[in-house]
Amino acid sequence: MKIKNYIIPLLSLAAVLFTACSNDEPDAVTPVVPGESEVRLSGIMPAVGLANEIPIYLIAVLDTARNEQYITETRITSPASLDDTEQPLTFTSGTPYYPLARNVIRFFAYSGRAQNGYMYLTAGSTGSSDAVLSNYGRRVSNGSNVNTSYEGEGTPGSSNDPADLLKFRHVMTQLEVIIKVDSTEIPTFVDTPPTNVSFTLDSIALHGYYPVTAKAPTPLNNYTAEIAERTSGEYEIKEGINYLIPNGMTLSGKQFNTLKIDDYTATDDDLMGFTIHPDNTNTVNALLPGFSYTLTITVRRLKVVSATLTYVPWQRTEIKDGDISYDPNDLTLDLGNYVNSGADKITKVVLRTVNNRLYVGEAAENGTAIQFVTLPTDNVDRVELYTSRGLLLMTEDNIVYGSNTLTLPLSEGGMFAEDPGVPYDDDDNPYMVTTAVQLLNVSKNLTQSYKLGVDIDLNALVEDGNGNFDGFGSFDGIFDGNGYWIANLNISNSGLFAENSGTLRNIRLFSGRFDATGQQYAGTICGRNTGTVVACLNEANIDNATQFAGGIVGYNAGKILACINTGNIWDGNVVGGVCGYNANAVDGAIVSCLNTGELNVNATLLGGICGQSAPNTSAYVIKTSFWLEGTAQRFVGGSEYAVGSNCVGLLDSSDLDPLKMRNEIIAGEDESDRILLRLNSQIELDPTWGTVYEYIYDNKETGITWPAPVMK
Repeated sequence: MKIKNYIIPLLSLAAVLFTACSNDEPDAVTPVVPGESEVRLSGIMPAVGLANEIPIYLIAVLDTARNEQYITETRITSPASLDDTEQPLTFTSGTPYYPLARNVIRFFAYSGRAQNGYMYLTAGSTGSSDAVLSNYGRRVSNGSNVNTSYEGEGTPGSSNDPADLLKFRHVMTQLEVIIKVDSTEIPTFVDTPPTNVSFTLDSIALHGYYPVTAKAPTPLNNYTAEIAERTSGEYEIKEGINYLIPNGMTLSGKQFNTLKIDDYTATDDDLMGFTIHPDNTNTVNALLPGFSYTLTITVRRLKVVSATLTYVPWQRTEIKDGDISYDPNDLTLDLGNYVNSGADKITKVVLRTVNNRLYVGEAAENGTAIQFVTLPTDNVDRVELYTSRGLLLMTEDNIVYGSNTLTLPLSEGGMFAEDPGVPYDDDDNPYMVTTAVQLLNVSKNLTQSYKLGVDIDLNALVEDGNGNFDGFGSFDGIFDGNGYWIANLNISNSGLFAENSGTLRNIRLFSGRFDATGQQYAGTICGRNTGTVVACLNEANIDNATQFAGGIVGYNAGKILACINTGNIWDGNVVGGVCGYNANAVDGAIVSCLNTGELNVNATLLGGICGQSAPNTSAYVIKTSFWLEGTAQRFVGGSEYAVGSNCVGLLDSSDLDPLKMRNEIIAGEDESDRILLRLNSQIELDPTWGTVYEYIYDNKETGITWPAPVMK
């Protein structure tokens, strides 16, 4: 397979530039074909006694210094029985594939959802904090041992050396504190244990944020600051079950820093000379990750006489509906322009204070107030808002809290501007989209400006399951993808935007499907374009198209600049790799674009760039664009055209296609240099975007194996 310019075929490009499509692979390695090299994993749960069906999540990052995510957080199904037996782990929402060109990705698996790359670990019977697991190592190629040299670096895998094993270990330690009265004491008015006991120990356990990609704690070593961040202050351990991140310090000889028994606080004299000692087996000296312990404190009246630490089988404590009753404290929400009702109603609010205390409240059945068991008095420094579809917003900016009222000056879609300290501005201060729910809320106002701040995985939507939504309608603003990916699209419409009369730029669609049933025009970025589409990249597929279909735009009456399509178009009557029908016959309507996706060979009109275009014999309507030879070919050896209707008029400018670039090899250059030079020479002539974007060929930088547009 070769990349083809719409004027002159570049005969040697596939062998020189795009190695993923080469036929010169060694005999021992099967060439990687999209859709065939699936990610298949197995798992071991070494801790015995845990309840079944613990939710396991997985991410994968490209093996680069930037740690760019290749697979965003996705749910995988854990084995039915959590023991030492290796069993398959399967993906609940579609099977991912290894990247082309044998690139290495590293897997990180863990229990519990993560936020911004961290799991938040708390103490107490929360029902979810007592099963935090982290994976490490992989199976070596010549046996079933686990290679732990990859600890903290993820489990590596590639198409020619797949990762086949995820081994897990516990991050948490369970510590149950039991208080009993010395049985040798003559019963008095203190013949029953106290009901409220708590204490602190010096440097025994950490708590706070656990980075998913950090090294998991191991017994008696590697207890460094990377295990948990934001661990300021003493950690108070209370009677009952506590969940801790141990630091491996020996307990023998430790003395309580503080001790409270009901309303009595022990003095220094009370604690003088008192130390913790192990049970009779003399084997328990430190709290280790993945184990469960009982610390029994024996009191004589108000005096502590001993404390014994014992290893016990792991157990979980879960709070079920109806187990707790309380008189709620109502939190009133003032959310600016956000309409808190219907499907957009806030269902849960999480408040965090400056001393790392979390308060969680849920919406009352009637009304908009959020009900809490208790509310903080002040010093709230982070807020999380949830709707029935999932996380709407997590912010540490513009929070005003007091008198049981939370004030956040949000937009209609529940967003802040890029600089939350100054007012929104179409050109200089757009609204930031940082969650899947916010992305859907772009539909609330299609005349404003938006900018992605993170990769968006639409599988994170709760209500819509697999990222289903109908796309957006007629857009007349600015949508800046900012180079981030949108994954797992599942749209039944003519495109991500049905129509665009504004500017769509730097959008990257990672995966998904566009169902064009009943649509006259279908394109992944937009169905109809009368505005500008620039530096966009699509890897999603289009099917069920009946008339016009293009990899980027279905119908173009505006401008398409520096866009690349790698997705496939399975149906359609008039099909082009970039545009279905181009109605804009002016000079430079489509400039510096690429297509590598497969196109419908049964289309009536089939073109590598456009299916059909309005003719113009005096202007260069399409300039310096390429397609992968064979994608617009009806049969082996058949002809291919830039435009299926073959009536586009002039193609390209002779100033950018000199004779020596067509037929002569320039010393020190190969076909990749030629194509990049031609694409970028053409982009540089654009007065608006010429200084903003350029093509580069760097799969580690861009995440794809083809040239891709990036910001300079």
